[in-house]
Amino acid sequence: MTAPPRVRYELSEVHREQLFAYYFEQWWCVQRDRAVVERALQASRPVVLCDDDGTLVGFARVVSDAALYAWVGDVMVHPDRRGSGLGAALVDAVLAHPELQDVVTWELTCVPDMDGFYQRWGFRDPAPSHMLRRRRGAIPLDGSLPQGVPTDDHR
Repeated sequence: MTAPPRVRYELSEVHREQLFAYYFEQWWCVQRDRAVVERALQASRPVVLCDDDGTLVGFARVVSDAALYAWVGDVMVHPDRRGSGLGAALVDAVLAHPELQDVVTWELTCVPDMDGFYQRWGFRDPAPSHMLRRRRGAIPLDGSLPQGVPTDDHR
């Protein structure tokens, strides 16, 4: 039986490099620039899962005011460890974050195929509400824009 992963609420330099070894391979991260991700990490609360030997095997980050709202993003398990229950352990660790115990509303973004996974922690589609989004530059996930499609970049 494998020991449960250790949870850390900080991202050491060693873990940062281990994370970046597979971070940019995630489909939603391929267009991201490392310098921009570094800024995002500085403004987030990291949640790190480590093996017995201290190797990073899971990661998520939370952006929150620590009172009313928290958004969970970049939830990822090392590709070699997927399907082993670490995703569930990671969500448990996110929701147990000691600085975020008073948060009223938690949100996360995921593909529809993952809805069932997150529902066991009470995440639901908030319908009939909807979310509005403003982005600087319209960048599709595959990095391409069909010809003639305007961007929302009004700088």
